Amino acid sequence: MSDLPDLPVPSELQQQLVSVGRRLAQGDFDALVREGIFHRVSAAELRDAVDAERYWATLAEPPDDAYADATMSPLDDGSGWFLAVPVWTVEHGASDLSLVAEFVKTDDDMRLLVSDVHVL
Repeated sequence: MSDLPDLPVPSELQQQLVSVGRRLAQGDFDALVREGIFHRVSAAELRDAVDAERYWATLAEPPDDAYADATMSPLDDGSGWFLAVPVWTVEHGASDLSLVAEFVKTDDDMRLLVSDVHVL
């Protein structure tokens, strides 16, 4: 990571995270992978990572303000920002299961790319 300070995640990017969290809770694994949002795991690997029997919790849709306090760290190469945020579950709300992601700069926007889901 860069020597630059962490920054709060802007509200428009928070909403991208909430949308992905909701789609995870709805089981939209194939589309999340097909759309390139999850770019380092297959739909089967994603499904396995969040399986209720394996993880012992049931995914839930995060509230609108789920990531209001989230921060992101600049990547060393300046191409975007790194973050890890909790996945919501019925049993715990914000859980120890986390999305590990980057917001990468595109020509005129920031694109969310999730590289992993795991317990932190």
